[in-house]
Amino acid sequence: MSEKKDYLSQLSSEVEKKPESFKEESFQRVEKQKININPKIVGIVVLIIALLIGLFIFFTATPKIVMPDFVNKPVSDVNNWIKQEEIDPSRMVMLEEFSMTVDKGSIISQSVEAGDKVSIDEKHTFVSSLGADPDEAIEFVDIQNMTKDEILEWIETNKLLKTKISSSYSEEIAEDSVISFDLKKVEPEDFKRGTALTINISKGNAPAGVVVLEDFVKKPLMVAEDFAKNKKIELNIIEVYDDKVEEGIIISQSIESGKSMKEGEVLTVTTSLGKAVKVIDFSGYDKLDLEAWVTLNPTANMKIEEIYSNETGYVLSQSMKAGTIMAKEDKLIITVNLGKPRLDKDYVGADFRELFDWCKNISAKGTDMQAGDWGNESIYSSTYRKNQIMSITCSSNSTGKVYSCAGDLEVDTRFTVLLSKGLRIDLPASAATPAEGPMFGDETPSNNADADSITTWLSGLKFQYSIETVTDQKDVGLYVGVDENRPERKTSGELKENDKIVVKKL
Repeated sequence: MSEKKDYLSQLSSEVEKKPESFKEESFQRVEKQKININPKIVGIVVLIIALLIGLFIFFTATPKIVMPDFVNKPVSDVNNWIKQEEIDPSRMVMLEEFSMTVDKGSIISQSVEAGDKVSIDEKHTFVSSLGADPDEAIEFVDIQNMTKDEILEWIETNKLLKTKISSSYSEEIAEDSVISFDLKKVEPEDFKRGTALTINISKGNAPAGVVVLEDFVKKPLMVAEDFAKNKKIELNIIEVYDDKVEEGIIISQSIESGKSMKEGEVLTVTTSLGKAVKVIDFSGYDKLDLEAWVTLNPTANMKIEEIYSNETGYVLSQSMKAGTIMAKEDKLIITVNLGKPRLDKDYVGADFRELFDWCKNISAKGTDMQAGDWGNESIYSSTYRKNQIMSITCSSNSTGKVYSCAGDLEVDTRFTVLLSKGLRIDLPASAATPAEGPMFGDETPSNNADADSITTWLSGLKFQYSIETVTDQKDVGLYVGVDENRPERKTSGELKENDKIVVKKL
C-alpha cells in the first residue's frame, strides 16, 4: 500500500510539472489608431457630388431651348413662343412700364439674352411697353401761331396720344395756319400727353360758290338758320325727341363740319324736342307717386287740379289717355282728390255772409254747397247779434240725409241756418228814484241810473242810440219807441238791438 501511495504521489508531482505550452496565458488589449475626419470636408464632398449629379441631369435629361430676341417685338410673339415650345405660362413674368422709345405692346427687355439656351422649367421675365405716359405733363406751345408742319413735329416729338387735326376752308385764316383749337375744358397749364386736343387747320379760301360748313352739333337751331341764310343754302329741319339733348339744340347734321357744299343745296339738321313725355295711366297713384313722375318729366306741361270728392283714391281723372306722346303744346290736366270737405271753422256765432262766401269759394273745387235759412224765421237772441248764425243743420241735397256739421261733409251739403234777428236785453224794474239810481257797471242798469252810465252801457253793447238834453231831472232816463219824435220811457221789459233808443240827460 505504501508503494502504491508513493506512486500516486510521484505521478501527481509529475503532473504538476506542466510544459511551457500548458502554462496559463495572459491577455493584453491592443487598440487601433483612430482616423479624424473634418465635417466641412464631408459637406463639400457631398455638395460636389450633388452638383455633379445635377449637371449630369441638366446636360443629359433636360431639353434646351434657344431664347429668341423679343426686344421691340410685340408681346404676342412671346405668347406664341411659349405655346410653340410648350412652356408653362406660369414660368413667364410679364412686367409693364411706360416707354418713350418702344411702342405700346412691344417688349422693352428680357431677362435672358437672345441666343442663350434655357430650360422649359426656368423662370423668365419680360418687360413690355405701355407706350408714352399719358399723365406726363407736356408744355403747351403757342399753337395759334404755328404752321401745320410745326404742329405735326410737336405732336410726334412729344408722342401726343389724343391730338387730332382737322382742316376746313377759311376766308380769314391763311392756308396751313390754325383756325382754332379745342382743349375740351382743360387749361393749357394742365395739358398732359393724354389730354384730348383738336386742332382745325385752314385750307385757305373755298372755291367760288362753295360753302364750307361749320359744326352745328350741340348749338341752338338759330345758329344754323343764320348760317344758311348768309351762305345761301337750304336748311331742312327734323325734330325728334331726345332724352339727353335739351329742346332746340342740334343733335346732328347731314354734312360734317369742314366739308363743303354748293350754294342752293340742302343741309339737314336734326334738332331735339327734349325728352319725350309718354302719358301713363295715373289711376292708383298717390300724391308722392305723382310728384315723383313730375320730377322725372319736368318738360311735361302738366296742370294739377284739386277738387273735393265723395270718391276714394287720389287721382280722379286725366285729360290725356295713357300711351299718348305729349307734344310741347299739349297740356295734361290731372284731377286729384282732396277728399270730403270740412268746415274751416265753427260758424255758429259768425255772420251769415261768412258761411255764404265760404260755400261760394269752395265751389271752385268741385263742390255744390249752399247756405240759407230756408223757412226758418229769424228771432231775437240774448247772445247773438243781427244776422249772426244761432245754429246750423247739415244735410245732403241729393239724398236728404242729415248729419253732423263737425266732420266730413258731402260735396252737395245744404247748410240750414237759424239767424238772429238781433240782440235782446232784459231790463230790470226800476228800483230807485232818478237822484238815487245806481251807477252802471258790468250789470244791467236800472232806468233811473245816471245818464252817462247808460250811454257807457249801451256803447258796450254796441247799440245805436241818440242823446237828448233835458232841463228837468225827472226826465232823465232811457227812452225807446218807434216814433223818434215821441219815444216812450223804458223802465223794464226788453231792449232790442234795432230799437230807436234815446238817452235823455241834463
